[in-house]
Amino acid sequence: MIELKSQKRPVFVKYFSIYFIAIFVLLALISASCSNEGRPLKGIAGKTTLIPVKNGKGWGLKIEQKGKVVFSQINPVYIALYMDSLPDLISETSYNSIKTSGKMITGSASISPVKGVRFEVTDNWQLLDSALVCNRQVVVKGNDKGGFLTSIRFMTASSYQRKQADIFVPGMVYGGTDNLTEGSIGGKKNFPNGYGNAFIREDRMPAPLFGLFFNDGLRITMLNPKPDGRTSLADARGNTIKTLVDSSFHFGSIGVSIRPDTFLLGYNYPGSEGDITYARHPDPVRQKNQWRRRYHPVSDGFVQNYTVAFRFSGETSFPEFYHKSWLWAWNILKPKVNHQDIPLVERSMIDMLADQVTEKDGRSGIPTWEIAKANEPFLPDRKAIMGFVGKNIEAAYLLLLDGESDTPLSKEHRRKALNIINSFIKLKMSPPVGEGFYLDTGLPALALPRDKKVYLRSFCEDMKTLLRTIEYEKQHGREHSDWLVWVKSFADWLLPQQRPDGGFPRSWEPVTGEVIDSSELSSYNAVPMLVRLTGLTGNPVYLKAAESAAEYCWNQYMAKGYFVGGTIDNPNVIDKEAGTLSVEAYLSLYKATGSKVWLDRAIAAANYAETWIYIWDIPMVDSENNTELEWKKGVPTTGVQGISTGGSGVDEWMAYDTDEYAFLYKTTGERHFFDVAKILLHNTKSMMAIPGRLYDLRGPGWQQEHWSLAPVRGFGSYRIWLPWVTTCQLRGIEDLKQLDAKLYEELCRE
Repeated sequence: MIELKSQKRPVFVKYFSIYFIAIFVLLALISASCSNEGRPLKGIAGKTTLIPVKNGKGWGLKIEQKGKVVFSQINPVYIALYMDSLPDLISETSYNSIKTSGKMITGSASISPVKGVRFEVTDNWQLLDSALVCNRQVVVKGNDKGGFLTSIRFMTASSYQRKQADIFVPGMVYGGTDNLTEGSIGGKKNFPNGYGNAFIREDRMPAPLFGLFFNDGLRITMLNPKPDGRTSLADARGNTIKTLVDSSFHFGSIGVSIRPDTFLLGYNYPGSEGDITYARHPDPVRQKNQWRRRYHPVSDGFVQNYTVAFRFSGETSFPEFYHKSWLWAWNILKPKVNHQDIPLVERSMIDMLADQVTEKDGRSGIPTWEIAKANEPFLPDRKAIMGFVGKNIEAAYLLLLDGESDTPLSKEHRRKALNIINSFIKLKMSPPVGEGFYLDTGLPALALPRDKKVYLRSFCEDMKTLLRTIEYEKQHGREHSDWLVWVKSFADWLLPQQRPDGGFPRSWEPVTGEVIDSSELSSYNAVPMLVRLTGLTGNPVYLKAAESAAEYCWNQYMAKGYFVGGTIDNPNVIDKEAGTLSVEAYLSLYKATGSKVWLDRAIAAANYAETWIYIWDIPMVDSENNTELEWKKGVPTTGVQGISTGGSGVDEWMAYDTDEYAFLYKTTGERHFFDVAKILLHNTKSMMAIPGRLYDLRGPGWQQEHWSLAPVRGFGSYRIWLPWVTTCQLRGIEDLKQLDAKLYEELCRE
């Protein structure tokens, strides 16, 4: 037998094995690292994928839905340099490197558009709550004159014209260009021949949100989930459209550039706006067809940090699309309630309202406007008007309610209320001679004398309140047959003018009753009045007319998701009040008939109307003079509402609708309606004077009519009070109490 002796392995064999293992591990690590490069993120909204794409020496991005490319960006890094008065120097580049780790793709780029300056960009793309989110950081290396902005942009894989996509920008754009003033942001001047640019500053938006609903099924919404409205004094006070460079700009702009080859959706930081912007005035009268450019300084060490989120969805209708997009923004931004002492606010307003009643020669009324600021000449308008901004009969109703209280002035308030109503019912209504009267002479007066018209809204709005007053008085054993006769005289004159399609004219010539504006788009104004008339008279003809008018408005445009013609001074444009008045109209029909179709339409109108509510806070500039400011520093702006497309004014009109959202909460059980009602109950009183917090107004209960949060930030067109400012606030409170006293208490609590 041969014995085998053990032998030692040579040293080099031992170390070779170790080296081999080490190299193997290193290669494995390198391989693993390489496998992460360019790996896609899957699962956005279930069927959407973000895919890195090799582009020469760099990387771009594309987005697929169901295996089809819908958006792409070869050059994800976009920088615009502003050099004195020269046109922007545009630089675009792909990522130098890209890496996927878990549910994040990190793209990095270094770009040097001019000698001595470099921009280092890092984008972290993540899947968060079924949305694609990009957190961007830009670091400046080097110095140069002028300024810069950066953009996050995606382009559609297919080409579209403007008419092939409905756009949703809260308080700004709903659908196409119809019923937008021609020169408004998003209007026809923005998109001549179907192409053009519309980038909008965030501070014009109730939420920094931009949605696209394409006619081929593509749906995308872009949101800034971490908005910051801080700006410079020069920008906030921007009386002129001047290019500014400042490190204190924290706001962006969102929008589209529609080109023959693509439809580009993007976010600019800071917020350059164009092709159309608005000048100082917050109302829709001063539109400018030019860019308002904003840049950060090209300063060594300056850093940009901002976040943009993209929601991909598959809604089948435009109203469903913008409602869900809005709820997405609401749930992310989580608007905060600015709690107020509601009983104190209520008492302050009632007493203030009573103080404005003017009595002369047996006539009583409240002037259409008065100076709101303290220590200014008291120069009230000398006419009393019903409806719209005048609201005299609504004011009388509220004073009449207070007449049942045990306050020292309750009897006096009732006396004033009765005198106001009895002064108005002297006006001939068949046909109408005016919407009110001059306090000094008693002669008929018009809401807008320059127009030489009387408006459907003016009559219906206060007459529906008078009918409610009749019901209230009846419950307390008091009859007012003359009041009912007066309302019927108008309604019976109006009904024969209802068109076969259900619509009513918008306005007439006073005295003759000749139709001046035959547009029927504001026919919803007549609905609540006609519904109440059936309740008081038992005559179903009024209810039938109301249903026909409501059906006309729904079929004409409301089913498409937008609401038109609320304000009498801005005819037939998309606005907030058309939505809120429609909520009231459809709810009145639901309560009268029990038909769910009217409830569903009221909910649709409420979904639209709430998109006008600012759900983020836009601060005043720290260096502002608070004495001059009309919206004071430190007072949250959350809860104000945009007024109309074509401008950037905000007001507190929707305080009136507090009870309507509370009713929808009670009826549907949907908690979101409760949350909206609470914002409307409390936040709409943020700039109201109360004891111990007078601001610079005349006294407790005073509030000015409107402001702007875009340039000129914190100022309105004028500092006046109109009766609607108080009656809308009080109606929201009083109607909520009558709806449900326990719910009122719950909404009042912190």
